[in-house]
Amino acid sequence: MKNRKIRKIKLSALLIFVFIMVLSCSSDSNTDMDAQEILNSASSKLDTWSSFRFGLEHEKGITSLSNGLYQLKSVRGEVILPRRVKLETNAITFGQLIKLDVILIDGRSYWTNPINQKWSEIPEGQSPFGTFDVGEVILNILSNMNSPQKLEISGNNIEVFGKVDAKVFEPLVGESDPGKIADVTLTIDLNNMNVVSAKIVGKVNPLDEDNVIRIIEIWDVDAEFKVEPPL
Repeated sequence: MKNRKIRKIKLSALLIFVFIMVLSCSSDSNTDMDAQEILNSASSKLDTWSSFRFGLEHEKGITSLSNGLYQLKSVRGEVILPRRVKLETNAITFGQLIKLDVILIDGRSYWTNPINQKWSEIPEGQSPFGTFDVGEVILNILSNMNSPQKLEISGNNIEVFGKVDAKVFEPLVGESDPGKIADVTLTIDLNNMNVVSAKIVGKVNPLDEDNVIRIIEIWDVDAEFKVEPPL
C-alpha cells in the first residue's frame, strides 16, 4: 500500500514536470519568432476568440465621438463575438461628466438615460457607439503594423512596436485623420499568443490632441458571460 502511494506521488511529480517543460518549450519557441511572425500568430489566435473583456483608458487626451458631442474618457466592456457588446462609459457632454451604459447587438444600439438610467434604443445611424469595435481595431493593428520590432520580454509577455495608419482606428474613434500615423506598442502573451494590451500614441481623429495616449487592456479571453438586449 505504501509503495503504491509512493508510485502515485512520483507519477504526479513527473506529470507536473512534463507539463512545465511543455510550457517552457512552447514559450521559448515563440520567443525565437521575429516580430512579424509574432503578429501573424497573434492575429490567427484572435480569429478564434469567442469573447473577451476590455478596458480603454486615456493616459493623455480623450476620444471625441459624434463630432465632439461626446468626449470619451474611459470604457469597460464585455464582448461576445461577432457583435454582442456591453459598455460602461465615462464621457463628457455639454461640459458634464456622465456615465452611459451601452449595449450593441448586431446593428442595434441601446443606451441609458444619464438622469433616470432608463434604457432606450438609438435610431439606426445615430448612435455615437454604432461602429465601436475594440476587437476589430486590435485585429487591424496586427494586420497593418509597419516595420514591427520586438522590444522587451517580461515574464511570459513580449512587446512589439510599430507604426500604424490612423484609418486603422476608425472602429474606435469613428473618423480618422488622413495622413496621421500612430506609434503602437502591443503586449502579447507568448504562452497563448493572446494580445493583452495596446498602447496607442498619436493623433488619429481630427479632434485629437497631437500626443493623445490611449491604453487598451484585454482579459478573460473566451470567458463565458451573456450580453442581452435590455428589457
